[in-house]
Amino acid sequence: MQGRANLDKLAKERSIGVFSHYQALHISPAAAKFARSMVCTEAAECASQLRRLPMWVGLSALNVDAVVALVHDALA
Repeated sequence: MQGRANLDKLAKERSIGVFSHYQALHISPAAAKFARSMVCTEAAECASQLRRLPMWVGLSALNVDAVVALVHDALA
């Protein structure tokens, strides 16, 4: 958990967009509509820990280096 907290803190300080908006499928609107209700505590826990890093084909090498440094520094 410390690495995740460090990542969030450093990302904010460095103005790097790191997001955690993933929703586990069993609690999604589609699941409520089409699936039976179920408890998946492991899936919910994993979803709360997931971080989406800024990566796309047009990202500059300098930006990629900044993201890599962010993750490295957060986990060091």
